[in-house]
Amino acid sequence: MPELSLSVPYNPFKVDIFQAAWTFLMLFEDYGGLDDFKAFFQTFCTRRPEDRPSAVEALAAFELP
Repeated sequence: MPELSLSVPYNPFKVDIFQAAWTFLMLFEDYGGLDDFKAFFQTFCTRRPEDRPSAVEALAAFELP
């Protein structure tokens, strides 16, 4: 996690989002046909935590129309 630090405050939700998305992306490497999910999870792995979606934004992006 880019922002994980013992001396600088951070948002633990943003760290959890980064780690979960990274885990899913690593798992998806072994399977085909998951490009839509890869694109979704890549937005959670930006280096800057403030660029990652909030929980509300993530849920809205995942919901089907």
